Amino acid sequence: MSGVTVSIDPHVHSDDSYDGHEPVELILEHASE
Repeated sequence: MSGVTVSIDPHVHSDDSYDGHEPVELILEHASE
């Protein structure tokens, strides 16, 4: 199920899926949090 979750909700697993390939907007959002 985890593999399917990553495919459907990449944002939930952004740290694992993108691993440094996140858009600047997502990086700023994480920095704000």
